[in-house]
Amino acid sequence: MPIPKLHEAIIAEYKKENPSADNIRRILEDTSTHSPTMFSAPSPLLEEIHAGQTPLQYLATGSGPDKILKYHLEVTKLLIEKRAELDAVDSRGNTALHYAAIHGKVEIAEALVKAGADTTIKDYRTTIETASGFSFEHGSPGTGMTAADYICHIHNRDEPKTFPAFEAALRNPASADWDTAMIEQEQQKQTRKIKHKQREQRIAAYK
Repeated sequence: MPIPKLHEAIIAEYKKENPSADNIRRILEDTSTHSPTMFSAPSPLLEEIHAGQTPLQYLATGSGPDKILKYHLEVTKLLIEKRAELDAVDSRGNTALHYAAIHGKVEIAEALVKAGADTTIKDYRTTIETASGFSFEHGSPGTGMTAADYICHIHNRDEPKTFPAFEAALRNPASADWDTAMIEQEQQKQTRKIKHKQREQRIAAYK
């Protein structure tokens, strides 16, 4: 099955040393490449776009250094500008907003919510408490968790909570404090950097 042109371009640019949204913009502005499903068709390249995600879902899932995150945000805004389907769901019932919440992508979540993404959509999974924490089980459509529920279960499960303002923003978008949520994201980035450095130091000490 051929890879949709938009997916292919997003992935190819992502793999570059310095990815830029300009090439994606050119594709979006070239009406000859457009099709009714170019924004919402899931990619068959499952190894790189998990569970057949749409372009918006893929961008909300990705991680990496700041230049990659900047690229993801820029392309997300381009797709929103071109009226990509905000609430498309994948095989798990997850929307782009679900993935932004799962991966702590505050800026992408903010862009989606301000563009009109539905914060109340539930996916197909439910949480099952276990001795070691919790696990997910596949359920029926609409019986699972919202994007805010994922923040609660993944990021805010223990004290101190990682993303209280982010969770609150998705539970009540009308009174969202995105500035505080962004501060939370930056703090989490710094925490990850410190943990990564400490891990490298422990590895070096064993050599």
